[in-house]
Amino acid sequence: MRLVLIEDAGAIHAVRLGSVERILAPGEPDPPGLRQADLRVLLGFPASLDTANQAGRHRLVLAGAQVALSAGRALATITLDPERILPLPGYMFAVRTPPYRGAFACAPLAERLAGQAAGIGSQVGLVLQEEALLDTKMHTAGPATARLRPGSGRRNGEPAQAGNAGKVPHLLVLSAGGAQVGVPLSAARQVLAGRKITPVGRARPHVAGLIVHDGKAIPVYHLDHLVPGAARAGGAAGQIVVLEEEGALAGFLVDTVHALRQAETAPPLVVQGHDLMRAAGAGTSRGGMTQAAGAAEGE
Repeated sequence: MRLVLIEDAGAIHAVRLGSVERILAPGEPDPPGLRQADLRVLLGFPASLDTANQAGRHRLVLAGAQVALSAGRALATITLDPERILPLPGYMFAVRTPPYRGAFACAPLAERLAGQAAGIGSQVGLVLQEEALLDTKMHTAGPATARLRPGSGRRNGEPAQAGNAGKVPHLLVLSAGGAQVGVPLSAARQVLAGRKITPVGRARPHVAGLIVHDGKAIPVYHLDHLVPGAARAGGAAGQIVVLEEEGALAGFLVDTVHALRQAETAPPLVVQGHDLMRAAGAGTSRGGMTQAAGAAEGE
C-alpha cells in the first residue's frame, strides 16, 4: 500500500496515496471550489492555537472530495505491506465507523526519516480512513464505559474472592487514582514501563491511547476511570498492565502494581480479568476490527 506520511504535533498519520490528488505547500493558495478541513478537529482533538504551526502545515487535496485537509507536515511517500497495518478494535471508539484503517510501528522507518521527525522510531503511526474521517453523519456508539463494582468479578455464578490474603494467594493489585483493584495474576500477560502511548482520535473517554507490542496493536485504558472511588488524575501513570481474555489484549494505565504478599490483605474490590476488560469494553464483539483493505483495493 502506497502512503503519504504526515507529522503533526508529534503524531504520525498516513493517507493512501491514491486518495491524495495534490499536496499544497504552506502558503500555497487553494484551488477554487475547495472547502477547508482540519485533521485535528476531524479526529476530535482541540485545534492548534499555535498560529505559526498552522501556517506551516501542508494541505492534502483529497481526490473526489473537494476538500483541502490541513494535516501537518508531509514527510515522505512510503510503501507499506498491508500485513504490517494492524487492525484496531472497534470498541475503542465513540463512533460507529473508526477514522482509521489501522496502526503500524514506525521503527522500520526510523533510519530513513531520522532527520525529519524526532523520535519516530518509538512512534505508532495511524493510517487514516478518509471516507469515515469526512463523514459528518458519524454517530456515537453508546455508553462510554461501565464502572466496576464490588462483586462484579464472577464466572459461572461463582462469587469473587476478596478479603483474606490466604484466599487469593495469586493476586495482582493494581493502584490508580488512590484506589485499588485486585485481578488474578494469571490474567496478566506483561507489565510495561516507560512506553509512549499514542493518542487515538474519536476514542471513548476512558481510552488513553494505543501501543504496538510484539506485533499487535493494544488499546490502553485509564484504570482510574473504571474503579469506584478513584480520582481521575488525567496525567500519565507509571506502568501499563496488559491483560488477555479469549485472545483479546488490553492495557491498563496504573500508578503502581504488585503481587499480593501473604502478609497483606486483599483490596475490597477483586475482579476477574475478563470483568475488568469488559468494563472497559475490551473483549466484546461490538465494533469489530478496522481493516487495512489494501489487498482488496489492489494497492
